[in-house]
Amino acid sequence: MVGVKNMKNIKKIGALFLGLYYILSLNINLANAKEIDVNNISNNESNKIIIKYKEPQEELKVNTDSSNSIKSIEKINEKVDIIDTNSSEDKKKVYDDLKSNPNIEKVEEDKLLKIEAVPNDPKYTSQWYIPNINFPKLWDYNIISKKNVTIAVIDSGINYNHEDLKGMILDGGYNFYNNSTDVYDDNGHGTGVAGIINANSNNSKGIVGLQSNMPIKILPLKTSDSNGWSYLSDMLRAVEYAIEKDVDVINLSMGSSYYSEIENEEIQKAINNGIVVVASAGNDGDSSYEYPASYDNVIAVGATDQNNNKAGFSNYNNKVSLSAPGQNILTTNLSGGYSYYSGTSFSTPIVSAMVAIIKSVRPDLSPQEIKSILQNNSLDLGTVGRDNYFGYGKVDAYKSISNVLAPQSIKIQQDNVNININETSLLTAIITPDDVIDKNIIWSSSNAGIAMVDQTGIVKGISMGDATITAKTKLGNLISIASVHIINSNVLSVKYQSHVEKIGWQNYVNDGKLAGTEGQELRMEALKINLENAPAGAKIKYQVHVKNIGWQDWVYDGKLAGTEGKALRVEGIRIVLENAPGYSIAYEAHVQNIGWQAWVYNGELSGTTGKGLRIEALKIKVVKSSDVPMGVSYSSHVQNIGWNQTVIDNELSGTQGQGFRMEALKINLRNAPEGAKIKYQAHVQNIGWQDWVYDGTLIGTQGRFLRVEGIKMVLENAPGYKIVYQVHVQNIGWQNWVYDGELAGTTAKSLRLEAIRIKIVKNS
Repeated sequence: MVGVKNMKNIKKIGALFLGLYYILSLNINLANAKEIDVNNISNNESNKIIIKYKEPQEELKVNTDSSNSIKSIEKINEKVDIIDTNSSEDKKKVYDDLKSNPNIEKVEEDKLLKIEAVPNDPKYTSQWYIPNINFPKLWDYNIISKKNVTIAVIDSGINYNHEDLKGMILDGGYNFYNNSTDVYDDNGHGTGVAGIINANSNNSKGIVGLQSNMPIKILPLKTSDSNGWSYLSDMLRAVEYAIEKDVDVINLSMGSSYYSEIENEEIQKAINNGIVVVASAGNDGDSSYEYPASYDNVIAVGATDQNNNKAGFSNYNNKVSLSAPGQNILTTNLSGGYSYYSGTSFSTPIVSAMVAIIKSVRPDLSPQEIKSILQNNSLDLGTVGRDNYFGYGKVDAYKSISNVLAPQSIKIQQDNVNININETSLLTAIITPDDVIDKNIIWSSSNAGIAMVDQTGIVKGISMGDATITAKTKLGNLISIASVHIINSNVLSVKYQSHVEKIGWQNYVNDGKLAGTEGQELRMEALKINLENAPAGAKIKYQVHVKNIGWQDWVYDGKLAGTEGKALRVEGIRIVLENAPGYSIAYEAHVQNIGWQAWVYNGELSGTTGKGLRIEALKIKVVKSSDVPMGVSYSSHVQNIGWNQTVIDNELSGTQGQGFRMEALKINLRNAPEGAKIKYQAHVQNIGWQDWVYDGTLIGTQGRFLRVEGIKMVLENAPGYKIVYQVHVQNIGWQNWVYDGELAGTTAKSLRLEAIRIKIVKNS
């Protein structure tokens, strides 16, 4: 590989060197390629809608609002129309209207169809290495350049008059071998390297260059003679010149087996100046090192064949970074035609072209970052992981470029959406950054029985309830979610929001959704409640019990209850629905140290008073009055304590384990049907059985220190229901449940009742 010229005792580099190139006859019959301008891909969305009728229709009938949004209607056949709207907003409006039209079977948005991006260059089908590195997939996308990129090809010069290289070679190159500005190739190697990188694409001539119509140009730096020999000194001058010209990439399809410290320092200088250096690994077919490929930070390129095997001539060692096709590579030749070449010399420009595209779309990336991107996104060949034969693998063009232009985030613009049944709403997802190569989004619904979503982000309400809509990037699998609440606009509902410690005002939620927090130990400080779809005159009123304040006044319809900016907890709440016949309001609170309490209704207390416990979360919903379960509320007067807070439905009233006597009790029905009553009587120390009383009247005694010993209860005028109760008795504990007038407790045993539970159940 190393030659010596007469009278010149200096190190030389065999440049042509690393190309076992040869020329074959090119009498090849090529299939006609489809013609397309790969940079002319439309980004304009259509405002058209395509509809299919269930039965043939003479005329489309829409509402007045939609009619004003339609520009024109074109009939394709008796069942298909194309509707052109005035704007994207009008398209959404008309789309929603048509979706609910009972005469229409299908409604679809117009979409873009792309001609398959196959270049029209007649010899493209012989460039097996282009699909082999997964490059054609890039033609499916409109890749946006941010920088004009220059590749310095240090080689034998270039035939700049070649039909496929015109306009692709920069002025300002230099011939360091002859110290002139004449960079014309007198060997052919440099022209072959240049064609792989920068042959014109879609010019109906010859081959396709890997620059893919990106703003990539070659700066020719000639260092070799007609036989392919270069002096190291000339190569060093060329690298320095490339640094001065601020090139982006240096392609070195040449090398020597001799290490040079000066050469290494010059190569590192180029890399430190932000230039990516790509060099051929060598063609000796052994494990020897080739320089400059084997210097640190250089991308050293080995060669593969059409079957992804290591080419027999390709060097293998621990310096090989990547591999690329390098056997039978069709490219431009010196005579103005096209030839097949082999060698790591022709693997190297394939990688240089990939580097240039990455540099064009991401100018900020360093040589080390670009090298890592190519290595990490290569096709692993041979032994799993990096090996000496293939390096990190064969370069994968699409995977590498798409990684550079991969989505960094996706965000659905609408966090919470309310949709009526059988209506639609368009969700919009934004992918960043703007130059992402693949902006395809996969849409899905957590419950298609509640909300369906199509692949354009249009959500349709199916049935009342809640669902999560997910937008996922096709590339990278990043996700964003939105909550959708499907409502019936003909049904009364409620929305509400809470002000929470350390958070402030949360978003509104609807109908049984959680407002506040759970498991974070944060106090609710205020809330606002509104009705939706309310009949005329219907109102919602509510009041809260606040630390250091007590019960505030009742407020109505969206007014603030609680405090803001005072760090005071809400402890209890009551809510009442007014002027809404047939409906009731239901609510439940999540309370510090207690958790979720039972649902309460229509003005009953949720939360606590007098216990210093914060409400942390709340759920509210409107229910039909017929769906409100009948229940019971009760409060006991206890020795040394007094009246306990009223409890409901199976909750404990009184004490357990403290040895305190129950002295009195009040019981009321909740949500009782008209005419229903509860009557009850107590057996009291020193008194015996008292008279029966009804609905909230006191039984037992107050202020006389007498124990209640037994109790009976009866439910009247409530067909289908019965009253069930059990008591905790001194020295006995909890007795069994009893029903409808049966004795709970004892008589004539002088044993106190200490606690009680009461509930109403269906007879069944």
